[in-house]
Amino acid sequence: RSIVELFTILFVSYFCSAQNGFDSNTFGGVSALSDFKSRFGTNIASTTGFLAAIYVIGNVIGSFVAGPCADRWGRKVGMAIASVITMAGAVVQASANQRRDLIAGRVVLGIGTVMLGPSAQSYAVEMSHPAYRGLMVGAYQACFFLGTSESCFPIKDLC
Repeated sequence: RSIVELFTILFVSYFCSAQNGFDSNTFGGVSALSDFKSRFGTNIASTTGFLAAIYVIGNVIGSFVAGPCADRWGRKVGMAIASVITMAGAVVQASANQRRDLIAGRVVLGIGTVMLGPSAQSYAVEMSHPAYRGLMVGAYQACFFLGTSESCFPIKDLC
C-alpha cells in the first residue's frame, strides 16, 4: 500500500519529467515537416540548428533562477512556477506564425523546462522513503522517455 501512495504523491513530479521529454522529441519531428520549413524558412541546416539551440539558451538563462526559486518558495511552488512558464512558452511556440515568435517561444520554453529539474527532482528525492528512493527517482528519470514516446503518436486527426 505505501509504495502506491508514494507513486501517487510523486505523480506531479513525474509529469514534469515527461513534459520535458515530450518537448525534446517533438521539436525535432516538427522541424522536419515541409509546412514548418516553408513557414519559418528552415530549409538551411544552420537555421534549423539555431532554432534548436535557442532552446538551450533559454536553459542557460533559466538555470540562474531554477535552484533559488525551488529553495526559496519550495518544491511544489517551484514546479508550479516552472510549469506555468513552460506552458506559456509552449503556447507562444505552437501559435507562432513568424520566426521571431517561434524564437521567443523556444527561449521561454527553455527557461521553464530547466526550472522543472531542481524542483521536481528534489521533490522526488525528498518525498521518497529511503527504502524506495532509488526506485522512485529511477521512475522520475524513466518518465522523460515516457514523454518522448508519447510525442511519437500521430495527432494528425486532432489538427
